[in-house]
Amino acid sequence: MKMKYLLGLLFVLIAGPAFALPHDDSTSVKSTVKVFIPWNQFSMTADGTSILSLGTGTPRVANVNSLGIAAVRFDTAGTNGDAIHLTYPIPDNMCVSCPTKISAVWSTSSTTTSQTATWRALYSATALGEGWTAPATALDTPITADAVDDTAYGLNESPQGTINGSILERGDTLDIMMQISSASGLNPASDIVEFHGIYIEYTRELL
Repeated sequence: MKMKYLLGLLFVLIAGPAFALPHDDSTSVKSTVKVFIPWNQFSMTADGTSILSLGTGTPRVANVNSLGIAAVRFDTAGTNGDAIHLTYPIPDNMCVSCPTKISAVWSTSSTTTSQTATWRALYSATALGEGWTAPATALDTPITADAVDDTAYGLNESPQGTINGSILERGDTLDIMMQISSASGLNPASDIVEFHGIYIEYTRELL
Protein backbone atom coordinates (compact mmCIF):
# COMPACT_ATOMS: atom_id res chain seq x y z
CA MET A 1 0.00 0.00 0.00
CA LYS A 2 2.80 2.40 0.92
CA MET A 3 4.60 1.52 -2.31
CA LYS A 4 1.48 2.33 -4.40
CA TYR A 5 1.15 5.66 -2.61
CA LEU A 6 4.77 6.55 -3.28
CA LEU A 7 4.48 5.53 -6.93
CA GLY A 8 1.33 7.63 -7.29
CA LEU A 9 2.98 10.65 -5.71
CA LEU A 10 5.99 10.21 -7.99
CA PHE A 11 3.69 10.13 -11.05
CA VAL A 12 2.00 13.37 -9.99
CA LEU A 13 5.33 15.12 -9.46
CA ILE A 14 6.68 14.02 -12.83
CA ALA A 15 3.60 14.05 -15.04
CA GLY A 16 1.63 16.86 -13.36
CA PRO A 17 3.50 19.78 -14.94
CA ALA A 18 3.19 18.16 -18.36
CA PHE A 19 -0.60 18.24 -18.11
CA ALA A 20 -0.78 21.81 -16.75
CA LEU A 21 -1.98 24.47 -19.18
CA PRO A 22 0.52 27.29 -19.88
CA HIS A 23 -1.69 29.93 -18.22
CA ASP A 24 -2.28 27.91 -15.06
CA ASP A 25 0.71 29.67 -13.51
CA SER A 26 -0.50 33.25 -13.67
CA THR A 27 2.77 34.52 -12.21
CA SER A 28 4.56 33.58 -15.45
CA VAL A 29 2.23 35.69 -17.61
CA LYS A 30 2.60 39.46 -17.83
CA SER A 31 -0.59 41.31 -17.04
CA THR A 32 0.07 43.93 -19.72
CA VAL A 33 1.43 43.79 -23.25
CA LYS A 34 3.12 46.79 -24.87
CA VAL A 35 3.53 46.52 -28.64
CA PHE A 36 5.61 48.92 -30.74
CA ILE A 37 4.28 49.56 -34.25
CA PRO A 38 6.87 51.34 -36.43
CA TRP A 39 6.10 54.06 -38.96
CA ASN A 40 6.46 51.70 -41.94
CA GLN A 41 3.35 49.79 -40.83
CA PHE A 42 1.28 52.89 -41.56
CA SER A 43 -0.38 53.43 -44.96
CA MET A 44 2.07 54.34 -47.74
CA THR A 45 1.74 55.25 -51.40
CA ALA A 46 2.88 52.96 -54.16
CA ASP A 47 6.33 54.53 -54.49
CA GLY A 48 7.04 53.85 -50.80
CA THR A 49 8.37 57.35 -50.14
CA SER A 50 5.22 59.31 -49.39
CA ILE A 51 2.53 58.65 -46.82
CA LEU A 52 -1.20 58.48 -47.44
CA SER A 53 -2.33 61.49 -45.44
CA LEU A 54 -5.86 62.05 -44.21
CA GLY A 55 -5.21 65.77 -43.91
CA THR A 56 -3.96 68.39 -46.34
CA GLY A 57 -0.34 67.92 -45.33
CA THR A 58 2.15 65.65 -47.03
CA PRO A 59 4.09 63.63 -44.44
CA ARG A 60 7.04 61.88 -46.04
CA VAL A 61 9.79 59.40 -45.32
CA ALA A 62 12.98 61.11 -44.16
CA ASN A 63 16.51 60.22 -43.14
CA VAL A 64 16.94 60.93 -39.42
CA ASN A 65 19.93 63.26 -39.01
CA SER A 66 21.75 61.51 -41.92
CA LEU A 67 22.06 58.38 -39.76
CA GLY A 68 20.48 56.07 -42.32
CA ILE A 69 17.48 55.62 -40.00
CA ALA A 70 14.12 56.29 -41.61
CA ALA A 71 11.13 58.00 -40.01
CA VAL A 72 8.17 60.13 -41.13
CA ARG A 73 8.75 63.88 -41.35
CA PHE A 74 5.82 66.02 -40.18
CA ASP A 75 5.84 69.60 -41.52
CA THR A 76 2.47 70.83 -40.29
CA ALA A 77 0.40 70.54 -37.13
CA GLY A 78 -3.29 71.05 -36.48
CA THR A 79 -6.56 69.46 -37.52
CA ASN A 80 -5.76 69.73 -41.24
CA GLY A 81 -2.04 69.08 -40.84
CA ASP A 82 -0.01 65.99 -41.57
CA ALA A 83 -1.81 62.80 -40.59
CA ILE A 84 -1.16 59.11 -41.15
CA HIS A 85 -3.29 56.01 -40.77
CA LEU A 86 -2.77 52.54 -39.28
CA THR A 87 -4.90 49.40 -39.35
CA TYR A 88 -4.39 47.12 -36.33
CA PRO A 89 -6.40 43.92 -35.77
CA ILE A 90 -7.57 43.53 -32.17
CA PRO A 91 -5.45 40.71 -30.64
CA ASP A 92 -7.29 37.59 -29.51
CA ASN A 93 -5.78 37.88 -26.04
CA MET A 94 -6.73 41.54 -25.50
CA CYS A 95 -8.98 42.21 -22.52
CA VAL A 96 -11.57 44.33 -24.32
CA SER A 97 -13.24 45.30 -21.04
CA CYS A 98 -9.95 46.91 -19.96
CA PRO A 99 -8.50 50.24 -21.15
CA THR A 100 -6.23 50.33 -24.22
CA LYS A 101 -3.42 52.89 -24.18
CA ILE A 102 -1.70 54.62 -27.10
CA SER A 103 1.45 56.78 -27.18
CA ALA A 104 3.58 58.32 -29.93
CA VAL A 105 7.33 57.80 -30.38
CA TRP A 106 8.99 60.78 -32.03
CA SER A 107 12.11 62.94 -32.24
CA THR A 108 13.10 66.45 -33.26
CA SER A 109 16.17 68.45 -34.20
CA SER A 110 15.28 70.99 -31.50
CA THR A 111 16.91 70.85 -28.07
CA THR A 112 14.78 73.55 -26.44
CA THR A 113 13.15 71.71 -23.57
CA SER A 114 10.50 74.39 -23.03
CA GLN A 115 9.00 73.47 -26.41
CA THR A 116 6.29 70.82 -26.64
CA ALA A 117 4.35 68.76 -29.15
CA THR A 118 0.91 67.35 -28.48
CA TRP A 119 0.05 64.25 -30.50
CA ARG A 120 -3.52 63.41 -31.41
CA ALA A 121 -4.85 59.90 -31.97
CA LEU A 122 -8.28 59.40 -33.52
CA TYR A 123 -9.71 55.94 -34.00
CA SER A 124 -12.54 53.82 -35.36
CA ALA A 125 -13.31 50.13 -34.91
CA THR A 126 -14.49 48.13 -37.92
CA ALA A 127 -15.94 44.62 -37.74
CA LEU A 128 -15.56 42.08 -40.52
CA GLY A 129 -18.19 42.65 -43.19
CA GLU A 130 -18.66 46.31 -42.27
CA GLY A 131 -17.68 49.25 -44.43
CA TRP A 132 -14.50 51.15 -43.58
CA THR A 133 -14.87 54.46 -41.77
CA ALA A 134 -12.16 57.05 -41.31
CA PRO A 135 -10.89 57.37 -37.72
CA ALA A 136 -12.85 60.22 -36.16
CA THR A 137 -13.37 59.27 -32.50
CA ALA A 138 -11.13 61.02 -29.98
CA LEU A 139 -9.46 59.01 -27.25
CA ASP A 140 -11.40 59.02 -23.98
CA THR A 141 -8.23 60.36 -22.36
CA PRO A 142 -6.28 62.36 -24.95
CA ILE A 143 -2.50 62.34 -25.27
CA THR A 144 -1.11 65.38 -23.48
CA ALA A 145 1.81 67.64 -24.38
CA ASP A 146 5.28 66.11 -24.54
CA ALA A 147 8.39 68.22 -23.94
CA VAL A 148 11.32 68.26 -26.34
CA ASP A 149 14.39 66.29 -25.26
CA ASP A 150 17.63 68.17 -24.54
CA THR A 151 19.46 65.98 -27.08
CA ALA A 152 18.89 66.52 -30.79
CA TYR A 153 16.92 63.63 -32.27
CA GLY A 154 16.59 62.00 -28.87
CA LEU A 155 13.70 59.54 -28.84
CA ASN A 156 10.60 60.69 -26.98
CA GLU A 157 7.58 58.65 -25.97
CA SER A 158 4.58 60.86 -25.44
CA PRO A 159 2.24 60.49 -22.47
CA GLN A 160 -0.33 57.76 -23.01
CA GLY A 161 -3.85 58.38 -24.20
CA THR A 162 -6.61 55.90 -23.39
CA ILE A 163 -9.54 54.15 -25.04
CA ASN A 164 -11.86 53.10 -22.23
CA GLY A 165 -12.74 49.48 -21.66
CA SER A 166 -15.83 47.82 -23.17
CA ILE A 167 -15.57 49.82 -26.39
CA LEU A 168 -13.44 47.59 -28.61
CA GLU A 169 -14.42 44.04 -29.50
CA ARG A 170 -12.40 41.00 -30.47
CA GLY A 171 -12.54 40.46 -34.22
CA ASP A 172 -12.63 44.21 -34.89
CA THR A 173 -9.93 46.14 -36.68
CA LEU A 174 -8.69 49.20 -34.82
CA ASP A 175 -8.03 52.05 -37.25
CA ILE A 176 -5.80 54.81 -35.85
CA MET A 177 -4.91 58.22 -37.24
CA MET A 178 -1.92 60.07 -35.78
CA GLN A 179 -1.09 63.74 -36.14
CA ILE A 180 0.39 66.64 -34.19
CA SER A 181 -2.63 68.49 -32.86
CA SER A 182 -0.60 71.44 -31.59
CA ALA A 183 2.94 72.58 -30.89
CA SER A 184 4.15 75.15 -28.39
CA GLY A 185 7.36 76.91 -29.41
CA LEU A 186 8.16 74.03 -31.74
CA ASN A 187 7.63 74.77 -35.44
CA PRO A 188 7.42 71.60 -37.56
CA ALA A 189 8.01 73.68 -40.70
CA SER A 190 11.50 74.65 -39.53
CA ASP A 191 12.26 72.37 -36.57
CA ILE A 192 12.54 68.85 -37.93
CA VAL A 193 9.86 66.69 -36.28
CA GLU A 194 9.91 62.99 -37.08
CA PHE A 195 7.45 60.25 -36.20
CA HIS A 196 8.86 56.79 -35.45
CA GLY A 197 5.71 54.86 -34.53
CA ILE A 198 3.31 54.21 -31.69
CA TYR A 199 3.03 52.01 -28.65
CA ILE A 200 -0.23 50.18 -28.00
CA GLU A 201 -0.52 48.86 -24.46
CA TYR A 202 -3.29 46.51 -23.42
CA THR A 203 -4.12 44.04 -20.69
CA ARG A 204 -3.62 40.39 -21.56
CA GLU A 205 -6.64 38.22 -20.83
CA LEU A 206 -6.03 34.55 -20.08
CA LEU A 207 -8.26 32.56 -22.41
